[in-house]
Amino acid sequence: MSEMPAPTRSGYVGEASTRLYFETHGDLETGGPPVLLIHGAFGSGNQFAEALPYLTTDHTVILVDLQGHGRTADRLEPFTYQRFADDCAAILVHLGVTSCAVVGFSMGGGTALQLAFRHPALVERLVVVSAPFSDKGWHTDVMANFRNTGSHQAPEVMDSFIYHDHAALAPKPEEFPALLDKLGGLLGGYAYDWSAEVAALDVPVLVAVG
Repeated sequence: MSEMPAPTRSGYVGEASTRLYFETHGDLETGGPPVLLIHGAFGSGNQFAEALPYLTTDHTVILVDLQGHGRTADRLEPFTYQRFADDCAAILVHLGVTSCAVVGFSMGGGTALQLAFRHPALVERLVVVSAPFSDKGWHTDVMANFRNTGSHQAPEVMDSFIYHDHAALAPKPEEFPALLDKLGGLLGGYAYDWSAEVAALDVPVLVAVG
């Protein structure tokens, strides 16, 4: 992974029993139009390090670490795309952003969709990368991996980059087994179909699947 450039601004927003980490690259008052980037499972805003130099030439970039990821501590409730979306909205409101482009990758793509459904005024353009609008949209082998995700995998994952990247930023790295369980519940045990909400979207949408 590329080295993460220093943010222009960073901090935390208190929301629903946790402190959400955010950072910006570029000045929201004098820079280009804002774009919110939402990372995938096991990731953080650092997941976009390689993309930042390309995006910051024309945009002010906002990064967020979702619940239980990166620098944001977990809270005593399951992971849901709806809660993730509300957390992202809280950060945008805190920053005074009234509307922006939103890019979500994988789990972040589901979060980006929910942000557009639940807080439509905040989303002026939407990019969904590698994320379906129904749990039936995942490939069978991918869904099988999701359903197998849980704390029983912790011993074999502790020597992987997934754990080391998480532990380098997490307020409580010892809670990693709980992260596995919560991601298994969200990605492998959560049935959803947002086709009606997608059909009702009234913003430009780019879907990238590869």
